[in-house]
Amino acid sequence: MERQLTEKHTNYLVFAVVLIYLIFQFLFKLLFGDAWIDNNLYMLLAFFQLIVILLPALVFIYLNGTSPAAVLKLKPITILEALLVIMMTVASSLIASVLNSFVIFLLEKIGKVTTVNVPAPASVPELWTQIFVIVLLPAVCEELFFRGVVFGMFEPLGTRAAVIISAFYFALFHFDIRNLLGPFFLGLLFAWFCYRTGSILTGILAHFTNNLLAVLINWNNRHIPASDAALTPAIMGELLILASVVGFILAIMLKAFEALKKGKVKPASGNKKSAVVPVIAHWPMLAVYSTYLIITVLFLISLTRPLL
Repeated sequence: MERQLTEKHTNYLVFAVVLIYLIFQFLFKLLFGDAWIDNNLYMLLAFFQLIVILLPALVFIYLNGTSPAAVLKLKPITILEALLVIMMTVASSLIASVLNSFVIFLLEKIGKVTTVNVPAPASVPELWTQIFVIVLLPAVCEELFFRGVVFGMFEPLGTRAAVIISAFYFALFHFDIRNLLGPFFLGLLFAWFCYRTGSILTGILAHFTNNLLAVLINWNNRHIPASDAALTPAIMGELLILASVVGFILAIMLKAFEALKKGKVKPASGNKKSAVVPVIAHWPMLAVYSTYLIITVLFLISLTRPLL
């Protein structure tokens, strides 16, 4: 019972962070407007990472009376582990991108879909700003929250359950159906990395690599005009074939990584299904699911409206 209370307390934490995140987004938009948000984008992104995500996680650890080292698993990793994590993350980033593209491909059956991305850096100083705000801060703050606190608190339900739940919560937190499958897939891998190494540093390194790759690609393509071309079935088919090939290579690397760590980590515990359902169906999470559903429905409705 005490264990389940801790897990439900974690749900309260997730609910509180989501609520604070949405309230701040609404207030900034209401009080200052879109132009102010665009002009102060990097400051706001840093604010959300440090104050809305990291601070509540640290307060939760303190109030829960749990050892930060035990929850966050701040254990060093080897150079070989780091190199394998980087290579696997590069492969998984491509697969995650294809998964998001597949969702967009389906959404385009309803209406024209636009993607909302952080603008490409216009200068080297802005590139470094993005590396700090978009790459480093999320890699540290979001990993400490999702692969540290959330994964750690749910791990007694079973390693598999903790991996899936933490990845699911991570994907929902993006509150964008266009960016759902990709984060879920990456969340599964990042949590698995942390489990296999017993260190959250692998999750941070993987998250950093994924975000850095996106920023550098954006920087490299900064002079290329944004394309409004829709994803055709032929293009989507080619992307799926590419993702399948990369997925095969990723599977080989995952097996190699698993063999490398064999006998050095505790065996994965089984799912306690009777305990999992009450936790994921806890009312704070039902509220999060409902909010996500409302945002998604409103987005789908907007797709049916012609652009002015």
